[in-house]
Amino acid sequence: MSRPLHIAEAWGRRERWHRFVFPTTRSRSFTQATALRLRKGRVVLVQHGDLECRYSCPPRTGEAPTFYDEPWLNPASAHAYGAGHHAAPQGTRCVALETDLTAEDCDDSIGKLAELLTALETTTGPDDLVLLSSTCLPSKLGDDGRIAKLLGRFPMRSRVLYNDPDVDQAVPPIIEHVARALRASRNEAGPSRDRSVNLIGFPRPTADTSLRQLLGSVGIEVNVELLPDIDLDHLDHFHEAPVSVLFPERHYHEVYHRLFDGVGGRRIAPPPPYGLAGSRRWLTTVAEALGLEADVERAWRQIRRNTLPALEPLAKQLAGQTVGFIGSRIELKSLADPKQTQGVPLFSMLAELGLGAEWLELARPPEPTSTGGSRRRSFENPAELARLIAESRCDLFYSDVAWDGRITRSGKTPISLSSFHPGPEGFIRTARQLVAASRLRFYQEYREYLP
Repeated sequence: MSRPLHIAEAWGRRERWHRFVFPTTRSRSFTQATALRLRKGRVVLVQHGDLECRYSCPPRTGEAPTFYDEPWLNPASAHAYGAGHHAAPQGTRCVALETDLTAEDCDDSIGKLAELLTALETTTGPDDLVLLSSTCLPSKLGDDGRIAKLLGRFPMRSRVLYNDPDVDQAVPPIIEHVARALRASRNEAGPSRDRSVNLIGFPRPTADTSLRQLLGSVGIEVNVELLPDIDLDHLDHFHEAPVSVLFPERHYHEVYHRLFDGVGGRRIAPPPPYGLAGSRRWLTTVAEALGLEADVERAWRQIRRNTLPALEPLAKQLAGQTVGFIGSRIELKSLADPKQTQGVPLFSMLAELGLGAEWLELARPPEPTSTGGSRRRSFENPAELARLIAESRCDLFYSDVAWDGRITRSGKTPISLSSFHPGPEGFIRTARQLVAASRLRFYQEYREYLP
């Protein structure tokens, strides 16, 4: 007998039940967090495609619940590779437009885009920037080649950047645009600011104040910041700083390569400033690059005097507790690499606060022995996983999923990368969040009512 033909399958992947670590989603959050600042004109985002495509990448503004607990939510960004018209940076005017293709438009999809560009031709000016993004449907309809010809017919007064679906999506056209601007301004920079640096790729806005204070403790100013915010009006000042400090994250590797190819200048990428020990190492490296290492010891003594009174009581409350981590061996190993955790050295920060770690590993059941089997904490099905979480002495479990029901139903509290912040002040925030999470008893008391 032939097997029945299955023409549909259940939504979601089968291994979803044991996935708590989602590195692909974390990598997308880097491009999703990009926001443009343009004060001299407007940023016009044009998406050519069907409206449903917009919902595959919903706005990540922090204003609404999301499925994943995004650590790099940027209140100034609402669209991939574009500007956030929902919460635009101060002084930035943003407009988002859609061609909204339907089934009736498939015979002449390029005509709808031509109509929109015709309207923009008369309403945009030389200071405006148009970001044109084409989605999958126009590509399947053969619009890619026609769009290039169409843009040639419209000598628009504004700058137009076209994001072709066939280009490297990890390096959007805005990065190439910025790279050209940096190369062009190499010989036009103003007076050198010897005690300043450019910060490239550092999470904002919460980290901005903490890192400026840390650098300011040794008299270092921030000259220009690039990524995730891109201030197009400040690019001419980039070369005034003698050193650019890069945030070392593997998802940015290719972006950095494209951004700085042929730009010149000195760049360093020390491990990011997480925790007190990490913050001191980072500050020392940056200061040495500017010849200011002699000022670090004095500055650090003052930082400790300012930080320890708030940090030590929090660390005492956390000492001896453990945080649970769940996944396959590959997933768990990835969490130990800061370059795969958006720069966050999870386990060194936990250790610095006196917290330990417990591992629940997806594995085959241990072979039977005369002593009754292995004591290794592993699981191979949802029931075993639920039991191990419930029986664990950990109050906190790590998950990239927001409000993860697999954890909350067991009376535990989920945490994620969004709980960890850079700089000394950020380390205090981290400790406060972990203390609050460890004391939360809501999920324990009401777990029987949770879905």
